[in-house]
Amino acid sequence: PPSPPSPPPPSPPPPAVDSPPPSPPPATPTTEPTHWDIDWGFSCASPNCPAASRYDVRTCDTVTWTIEDGMHDVVSGPRGAADGHFNSGLLSTGETFTVKFDEAGSYPYHCSPHVEMNAIIVV
Repeated sequence: PPSPPSPPPPSPPPPAVDSPPPSPPPATPTTEPTHWDIDWGFSCASPNCPAASRYDVRTCDTVTWTIEDGMHDVVSGPRGAADGHFNSGLLSTGETFTVKFDEAGSYPYHCSPHVEMNAIIVV
């Protein structure tokens, strides 16, 4: 009997194709958001506030106010014109209130019960 025909020789492999280089990793920020601490109390009465009456911060920074003595609040907006950006409600000694500033702008704030306590955050 005749032998079965031999199989055809294997096909040559396809030509090598260079793959594109991997994508670079996502960009990382050059600076991380910063956390600011402000002691807020009677020592912040203008013009003798040891904590600056103006803080310059960056977008995405957070600020935490700590009540150093008495009862105080942290209300955004000029005195008599609260703007609704933030309001801690009345806090007592040792309590804290934190706000993250996501948008550039000027954020004046004050303590409602104490007319001499006024400051501003500039982002």
